[in-house]
Amino acid sequence: VDYVHYVFPNMPVYRMRWSIDNSLFSLVGSSRKKRQICFMPRRRPEEATQVFNILRFRGALDGFKVIPIHDMNAQETAGVMGGSMLFFSFGYPEGLPLPPAEAMSRGCVVVGYHGWGGREYFDPSVCFPVEAGDVMELARTAERVLDACRANDASVLGRGRLASKLIRSKYSRQQETDDVTSAWSELLSGRTDT
Repeated sequence: VDYVHYVFPNMPVYRMRWSIDNSLFSLVGSSRKKRQICFMPRRRPEEATQVFNILRFRGALDGFKVIPIHDMNAQETAGVMGGSMLFFSFGYPEGLPLPPAEAMSRGCVVVGYHGWGGREYFDPSVCFPVEAGDVMELARTAERVLDACRANDASVLGRGRLASKLIRSKYSRQQETDDVTSAWSELLSGRTDT
């Protein structure tokens, strides 16, 4: 919204938040979290390789399984996220990245890049945001989180539940409906001062 307002200061802009499909991406079925990390390998694959290799060489991945979400449909993706304690985000600058939000909705604790638009929901009280491209900071942060998992799984799982609650409140079906209705109401009434 800020970007479009800046470029086109006299144009009306309508913000419509998307919703997370709660039939797939909810805490239901996420009670059996494993010491598992999932991630999207198509996002910054070179940096993902660096981070996982750093963690592997340092022994930080010991006891954790790493699952790339690749060539999976929505149900399979939701299943992997539901069984994973952690989601590593390697997002690049984009409007509002969906995979980390879906992972949070499934109760994953997200560690990684917010992709600029994700700053909206990468709340440090429920996840671990890192500036895009900072491979070393991502590796250091991930190692701290992995150590925290080993020390107290319950604390990390509690953070995942809070992340799910945050995402479900910000990106509900009702919020999306309200945004669309509001935009169309303003358009149809002839108001263009938004």
